[in-house]
Amino acid sequence: MIHYSCDRCKRTIDPEVDLRYVVKLETYAAMEPIEVADFEDDRDHLMEVQEILERLEDA
Repeated sequence: MIHYSCDRCKRTIDPEVDLRYVVKLETYAAMEPIEVADFEDDRDHLMEVQEILERLEDA
């Protein structure tokens, strides 16, 4: 037997007499698109790491 009740007050709901609701929510991440001009593809990350390591050796 299917039993309906209010999740807040726990009152029993008779589906033949009482009105009941089903609430559905959808959420999405609100992210701004990445600008192609702001994205640096030409960075040489290995070179940057090498420079950091050289500075650490000098210090």
